[in-house]
Amino acid sequence: MGLLDPPTVNVVPKITGVSPALVDGVSLSSHPTILGTATPLSLISLYLNGALVASAFSDSDGNWAISLPAQLNGTVNLVARAAPASSLFPVIINDPKQPLQNAAGLPAVFDMDNEGGLYFTNGTPYADAASLIGALTNGVQNGSLFSCGGYLNPALKNIVTNGAFDIDVANWNVYNGASISWSAGEALVDTVGSGAVSQTIVGYPGRTFAFTAKSRRGTNTGNSPSIGGTLSNPQIGGNAVGLAAVTASDVVGTFYMSSLSGAAMYVGMRGNTGLGTAYMDDWSGIEAQPLPGWAGFATAPGSSAPAFSVVIDAISPASLPTSGNIKVLWQGDNNGTHDFIRIHWASDGTVHLYCLGNNASVVCDLNLGTLAVNTRFKVSVAAAQGFNGDATSGYAGSLNGKNSVGLFASNVSMLSPSHMRIGSNAAGASVWDGTYKRVSVVQGRQQNDWLEYQATPASSLASAVLFGGDSYIGGASGVVLPDLYETATGRTVYNIGVGGSTLLNQRDNTISRGYLRKLPFVHWDGSNNGMVDITSQVAIAQQIWDWKADGRILFLPSIAVPNPGVASSAVTNSNGTYLRQYRDALIDTFGAAHVYDPVPIIQTLSTGSADDLNDIASGVIPRSALITQNNAEVHLGLAAMTAIAQHSAFQAKVAAL
Repeated sequence: MGLLDPPTVNVVPKITGVSPALVDGVSLSSHPTILGTATPLSLISLYLNGALVASAFSDSDGNWAISLPAQLNGTVNLVARAAPASSLFPVIINDPKQPLQNAAGLPAVFDMDNEGGLYFTNGTPYADAASLIGALTNGVQNGSLFSCGGYLNPALKNIVTNGAFDIDVANWNVYNGASISWSAGEALVDTVGSGAVSQTIVGYPGRTFAFTAKSRRGTNTGNSPSIGGTLSNPQIGGNAVGLAAVTASDVVGTFYMSSLSGAAMYVGMRGNTGLGTAYMDDWSGIEAQPLPGWAGFATAPGSSAPAFSVVIDAISPASLPTSGNIKVLWQGDNNGTHDFIRIHWASDGTVHLYCLGNNASVVCDLNLGTLAVNTRFKVSVAAAQGFNGDATSGYAGSLNGKNSVGLFASNVSMLSPSHMRIGSNAAGASVWDGTYKRVSVVQGRQQNDWLEYQATPASSLASAVLFGGDSYIGGASGVVLPDLYETATGRTVYNIGVGGSTLLNQRDNTISRGYLRKLPFVHWDGSNNGMVDITSQVAIAQQIWDWKADGRILFLPSIAVPNPGVASSAVTNSNGTYLRQYRDALIDTFGAAHVYDPVPIIQTLSTGSADDLNDIASGVIPRSALITQNNAEVHLGLAAMTAIAQHSAFQAKVAAL
């Protein structure tokens, strides 16, 4: 550097923007270009969630640009580095041309979006519906009807023991005088009329398996035995499936069977009055699913059926089903009519999540609501073995965003379907003659608020509001603030409040729901459980604010309540003073527009009693506003919650978000 050259100024690398420009703080592109500044002609390295994306040199003015590889929707944290400093910049990705994600952010295992032109399964996009369907196992399309299934993962074990008969016929049992012997790598069977040879398989309730075997006649020439299976008895009688007569030459046959009750499955050969021998070989039982990526497979006995959820956006047909009939929107089954999980439209106009198991037993029949003809609608359903970790229900569904209808069925084995059908049942009947806009399947029994969110039409979603917090939001004794607000305003509300939770719990509960991030958010930790100090509490609120990223949050500060049974004049007002300080700290941090203090409107409900007046003078709410006058009661009654929900100042602050 010469004596007259200006000194080089080191500029901390900084991310200054995104191209295309963010819309309400969100990128509508899955691979935006990140823009920034740094020291002129310096090497910039861009890291995404801790991993190096790419590097680029800044120009002579210090400007640089690096394009991201395609990302799934969600928040990504970007860091630009050039020794010795770096800067953090979060970007929310919400590309509409991406598959639906479940609550955990995993992409759909199947997504056929006819309106958006997105066709996707198991991590792979396709150009059109025909290409998508053609790529699936046994994918068949007939107009708007579609089916697939019978996918077998080649890495899975065969649950039939000694089905190859390489050295002996161990593990196979005989009944009613039948016999079995080893013959050069095959099993030589004599059913002696109506006898049977079978193997008993236990421990896979709800799982569907594709059973395959090879057979041919030996000396038997008439009334041939049959290959098949059943859940009824080892003689393979009673509701047998896959029964196929043994022919003169080797034939390989396949049938699908599920043990929904948890009882044994029996597979093998049974007689049909004919005399003489027959051969069987190459028995296998491999778990079958509709398509790759559906969910985890049963590699060992004892695992329950995988949970899943379905979202459908469609237009209803021009006419209702005829009396006593239905029209099937979606169905998962084991390639037969005995066991299935389906969504259908009944002749009275109601939409149902209907599950049939154990060859005729109705597992659930949830009426999700009424649907008119020629109407665009959205429906989402979830199915799981019992509650699958979600205490609300094993089966649930929502029509057009209505509160989920659920059924807790922990003692019933759920079918793990081997086939999926869109627009008909397994027999190709009960045809849906409406229009499909989108059909998506995701892994797992999704949360009720996820189901409701996905089922909400766009027209209602535009004005929807998210409520979160403790029991002051979740509800106590049937008094639920979000429900009262929904009634008062007509706006769609999603409630993720959890009674008894701390603010830390609420933070985790909130940030796990990325799909709700775009909604305005009302948060109320009404009873300050676990509050250590004001500074720490505001710091947690700041983390919720940062997660939201767009500032569309209204905080309600915790409130101080009296202790019924104790005169307010004898109660210190320190708690009331402390929580007013917390309110003021929230206002200082986030601004008055983002804080609503419910205490004044609650105080207007005072009965004027000496106790109420003493409560107010002591800095707590009037005890008459509580649900009960029991000792240690903390929950607000219906009148107080209704007053808040209907308060013009509260509604105005929510509307301004």
